[in-house]
Amino acid sequence: MRPSVAWRHRSTVRENGALVGAVLIVAVCAAFTVASLWLVAADRGDRRTAIGAVAFFGLCLGLAIWLLRVRGAKWRNLDAHGVEIVGGVPIRARPRRPAAALAVASAALSIVSWAMDGPLALLAFAVALLCAALVPVLLFGPPSRRALVFEPEGLQLVEPSWQVRVPWDEIVEARLVDVQDTLLVALTLRDTSGLVPTGRGGDLVARRRLARAVSLNRAFYGCDVTIGPGVHGLDAVLFLRAIETYVSDAGARARLAPRTALQVGS
Repeated sequence: MRPSVAWRHRSTVRENGALVGAVLIVAVCAAFTVASLWLVAADRGDRRTAIGAVAFFGLCLGLAIWLLRVRGAKWRNLDAHGVEIVGGVPIRARPRRPAAALAVASAALSIVSWAMDGPLALLAFAVALLCAALVPVLLFGPPSRRALVFEPEGLQLVEPSWQVRVPWDEIVEARLVDVQDTLLVALTLRDTSGLVPTGRGGDLVARRRLARAVSLNRAFYGCDVTIGPGVHGLDAVLFLRAIETYVSDAGARARLAPRTALQVGS
């Protein structure tokens, strides 16, 4: 399941080019942000427009720095091996960072809308409202109920309305898929008909949702199951290495059993 040397070389070359582009974007955004701050401090031109420019280019600069950080750290653990994860513990989705980013974007776009006139001001305000509305959805809505559980029998995938266990022995291929600077782990299974999903709406509804998810994954990614480790605060490469460990080493699976608390004798 390890990537080939040629694949790793192509990934390195591609990422190096993307890093150079990201650095240039950061430099340009930083220059415009500094220029806008200078206009505000020197009281040159329309102050309201200058404040809006500071908010807009500052938001762009923050996004560019985040993209640079993501690209720089994406492949850093490619040589890791023998990775293991604590079993029996739900690894829940962590929506706080994207929710905070949306809140910041909403505030910045509100300032931009205040500083502008006409249709563009209305557009900026509408996007700011949308970002603000998505914050509670991420924090308390269905996305926050996702979880991953490593178990001796397999990987338990917990979705907002259904869940299913993917047996280790059913996984025939695990690979990384790069989708717009987001790494997904793609799993190909021997036979998806053996999966037994359960859900709040009944097992029949859960099976339909699983079948729909498998169909979409096959159409877009050429696999049966996709997992976004970053949603759960996990490094995608290390997550893939952990799956490789438990697929290839049946003895390591026993260590995924829940551990009982130590009892201290009196």
